[in-house]
Amino acid sequence: MGDSVALMFSGGVDSSVAALQLLDDYQTIHLLTYSNGYGHYAFSRTRRRVQELAQRHPGRFVHFESSIKPFFEEI
Repeated sequence: MGDSVALMFSGGVDSSVAALQLLDDYQTIHLLTYSNGYGHYAFSRTRRRVQELAQRHPGRFVHFESSIKPFFEEI
């Protein structure tokens, strides 16, 4: 089993299933969520899913949220 891995995580079906599959191969899964400053409604789903994963698999998931709004506005 590897030590850790990072996964871009939205809390949707695809990233949630990917997070669960990584449990077989890694001790710690770092879930990375980026915000572009628009559509914050999805963050409640993301945070809820992180809580569900953490309850079912204590100590295995670490969640990071980062704003990329300044970069997004340059595009």
